[in-house]
Amino acid sequence: MIVNSYGNKYLCGGSEECVQEIPKTRNNSKNVVLGITISGCLAIVFALMVGIALYRRKLREKRLRNKDYSMIMSKLTKSRAFTGKEMADATEDFSTQIGQGGSGSVFLGKLREEKDIAVKVLSSLHQFLNEVDVLSRAQHRNLVSLIGYCSESKNLMLIYEHMSGGSLWDSLHGRNADHSNLNWKTRLRIALDAAQGLEFLHVGCTPKIIHRDVKTANILLDDQMNAKLADFGISRITSDGEASHATTSMAKGTPGYIDPEYRRTHEVTEKSDVYSFGVVLFEIICGRPATHASHEEDLNLVEWVRPYVKGDEIGAEVIDTSLNGNYSMESIALVAKLALRCVEDRPYSRPTISEVVGEIKEAIIHENENNAQFPVSDAIGIQYGDLQSQPSPSGKSKDVEWVEGR
Repeated sequence: MIVNSYGNKYLCGGSEECVQEIPKTRNNSKNVVLGITISGCLAIVFALMVGIALYRRKLREKRLRNKDYSMIMSKLTKSRAFTGKEMADATEDFSTQIGQGGSGSVFLGKLREEKDIAVKVLSSLHQFLNEVDVLSRAQHRNLVSLIGYCSESKNLMLIYEHMSGGSLWDSLHGRNADHSNLNWKTRLRIALDAAQGLEFLHVGCTPKIIHRDVKTANILLDDQMNAKLADFGISRITSDGEASHATTSMAKGTPGYIDPEYRRTHEVTEKSDVYSFGVVLFEIICGRPATHASHEEDLNLVEWVRPYVKGDEIGAEVIDTSLNGNYSMESIALVAKLALRCVEDRPYSRPTISEVVGEIKEAIIHENENNAQFPVSDAIGIQYGDLQSQPSPSGKSKDVEWVEGR
């Protein structure tokens, strides 16, 4: 019996067209079932591939964690190798935590020779090896010193000189913040130290090194308020001495400090560090953190302060009130204008770190020449262009002689 395409034998006149529609309908149904089956199989295969990849990754990480790194470490660094037991004894079983970062916790310790140390216990093997590699290449008075390491089995630790003054973040924003030790001249000294450490990474190292996480929490202070850059776990060593950027799979850093251009393109350059340092400069001027969750309208420091620094004028509203007006307005305006240039949207509009060093020294000269209390006005105009610093042919800026000894 002949039926039409809808299965109704009474609506078909027995024509050839009606008969030919029967296999077409069946083929459509088979195609749908076949498509669903293939899609399901592909999904299962994909899930299996992902599962196998994750399993292999865990096995690889486990093998790496259990690997003896003595040969690798001996090639990377001449720093001293410590045992896990030595570090447990030195830190009294890691009883005093003095810091917490994205890569691990930092504990206070003391070696047998009575030398205070800071012991960072890392959770990331990559950051452990990367930091050792960077610090084996870069040794400078404004970079924290690596004393040794521990790479036994699951124990990944880096041992540094202890900076008893804590971080600049602690001094500015921490619960034990003591702004009485942070007058304007001291803040300028700290900024100069940090900038010189960064300049060494960019100019003094071959290949050059991009820090990628410049922030007040990574500027450490000793008991004399001398500053050193720290935490090189996500730093990038460029491919050669002439490389201007490194491409990363994702933008890493700390919210509030990350260069927007780097976030957009994933190409990190020395100017990315300059952007972050500009945020640091605004912090030392304003006494406010880079991000402020308690004030939604003032969440980002750069966006908050930008309208107050226009042309050659700086609004007094942006200046940390704990400074009590004890600074040269010319000096503070120079730094504010410099910070604004550092956080320009386009990297090519930002100064180099050597220019930053030179301009901070210009601000120090102004502070020394006007070593007196200055009243805070609503705004002050200065001729900034005449004070632009020119780096020396070697890329280094000239030293400044302090009026007051360090």
